[in-house]
Amino acid sequence: MKQALTRVMLGAGEGARRGLTLVELLVATGLFSIIAFGLFGLLSDFLRLWNKSETRRSEVEQSMGVAELLAADLAALESGAQGDFVAEWIGFDTDGNNVHDTYWPRLRFVRPAAASELDRMQAGPVRPGQSEQLEVVWLAVPSSPNSKDMDRRAGGTLLRGTRRRAAGAANTPSVFDDAAFFSAAGQPIAGATQEVSGGLLWWGLRLASQSSQVLGGSTAAWQLGDQPGSVSAAWDAWGKSRPDADRHVFNDSPECSRRAGYTPRLPRRVLLELEFESESEFKLRTRLSQDATASQTEIEVDDPRRVPEAGDHFKIDAEWLRLTAISGRRLSVQRGQRGTQAAVHSAGRLLHRGRPQVREIPIAVNLEQWNP
Repeated sequence: MKQALTRVMLGAGEGARRGLTLVELLVATGLFSIIAFGLFGLLSDFLRLWNKSETRRSEVEQSMGVAELLAADLAALESGAQGDFVAEWIGFDTDGNNVHDTYWPRLRFVRPAAASELDRMQAGPVRPGQSEQLEVVWLAVPSSPNSKDMDRRAGGTLLRGTRRRAAGAANTPSVFDDAAFFSAAGQPIAGATQEVSGGLLWWGLRLASQSSQVLGGSTAAWQLGDQPGSVSAAWDAWGKSRPDADRHVFNDSPECSRRAGYTPRLPRRVLLELEFESESEFKLRTRLSQDATASQTEIEVDDPRRVPEAGDHFKIDAEWLRLTAISGRRLSVQRGQRGTQAAVHSAGRLLHRGRPQVREIPIAVNLEQWNP
């Protein structure tokens, strides 16, 4: 009896020590793999959405920061006899063929100087009753002109510079002196400007006069033209026709030749459009899968998941296009948008795009003159 009980106990111990069978182990491993794969997929989707939202937030903050700085400058325009305001479109040769293919606006104006700005410029104290004005310039220049990396030619760098208005108050020439302040290629003299932001794809300006019908309307109400209710893309506060109409069609505006009296004519409101492309988004862009002629209204891309939504703009080389419809890998487009010319594009060219931000800026000195 004792021996039988011992054998039973030994058998129970051996059973208790028995591990999983091969089939059970395979089943457990399979279940674990399925659960781990699902969790990894969820984590991957979450990280992708998080990165996308962070990139979007960064681009929005970038545009908002630039818009705030420019809005602060424009809101304080000098309306007295010493004031000035010139908005014009300047061309750049980005591919080295001696032909301007990329155009951005250039702003030059006068505004009062803050005491802190004069301190930074080491301009000395201002006597009681005396005011100081600053000349301010905003412009964009190509980030990588004539680069062998053709994908980089589409981007630009936004610059800003300031100078005391008083004669002889600075070592740099006036920003209104085209021959002295800018080179033949449209670049400012060294040290006269500072970089505001890189990654610029587009910045546009629309300027409303007293008769422009835009107050209370949408962005679509800011229609360019020469009618009383339309807006302008260029401006000359003293009517000296300083924006060159031969440079770009946007410079052909009645506001550039309309004579002023004893004080400069300033715009009533300014519509600012900004579009940046971050480095992370730049690496995810799709490309043309076939050559495109200048007359084509349908193009084909490698990955249609990486194109903008219908109605948005994108850039190939120096040309802006507007997407109207998507059918598989084929895109229906409108050519030559934003004042650019339709051109031939080779297969493999990158489709650049950003997230457009629009800011409407009222000019403070004219608020009381605005008639809704």
